[in-house]
Amino acid sequence: MAIPFPKRLLLLSSFFLFGHCQEGPASYRLPGQQWMMPFASVQEVLPPALDEISGLCDNGQQLMALNDEEGRLYPANFNPAFDPLPQPWGPPGDYEGLAFWPHLGYFILRSDGKIWQLGLTESQGQKLPFSLPPDIEYEGLCFWPKKQQLLVAAKEPAGLYLFSPKNGDYLPLLDLSPFLIHPSAVALSEDEKLLYVLAAKEQELWVFDSHSLAVLGQFLLPTYDLVQAEALVVHGRASFWIGSEAQEDRPAQLWRYEKLPPLAQ
Repeated sequence: MAIPFPKRLLLLSSFFLFGHCQEGPASYRLPGQQWMMPFASVQEVLPPALDEISGLCDNGQQLMALNDEEGRLYPANFNPAFDPLPQPWGPPGDYEGLAFWPHLGYFILRSDGKIWQLGLTESQGQKLPFSLPPDIEYEGLCFWPKKQQLLVAAKEPAGLYLFSPKNGDYLPLLDLSPFLIHPSAVALSEDEKLLYVLAAKEQELWVFDSHSLAVLGQFLLPTYDLVQAEALVVHGRASFWIGSEAQEDRPAQLWRYEKLPPLAQ
């Protein structure tokens, strides 16, 4: 299904963020400037159980993490030396997105568009009776409080959708294919004015105005350390957690960024 593409995106794509970041070369995919991410304030090595971290969410008390291929949820600070292995909430699968909806619990996205709900007091997830459009590879999920819907990122073809787990309604929100990116995660700022799209393959973090859907900026991730950035969650106005899958020469990592340019906070 084609996603309507707002023409004004192209007209507004030269508006970028300003801040204490290093200017990079012009991008052939987006006219103007690119900015380097600031140094991470926290860098944590994740245990092997989270080698394929693919989702992060904040349940109001702690960060929770999703490991691709496993039907398990882990505390982001999971320590196998002291913590018991979480019980599976569902069958193994290609799980790529995790969201927390207050009072309703967790929602877990599989790459084929199927979504599971895990209630706050439940130990087993329930697959929703409806799903997103087929023949699309989905990669990211977060809760949009004001809209009372889930925001879904698709990797191929690249785009954003709104989805209601209550009745299965979905709405194509934004076509990202003109930017030649492959989204791996999506998040919103605390005030819901900004929309963040993480692109693992391109090693970039994109920032959009959530109302106009105009591009506000583009940040380059550290290419050596965050090689496969698959998970993203935003705390408050200026705290970003990015999870990167393990590689042959480095373990999975969880990085926290606290200072981004003003328009990205």
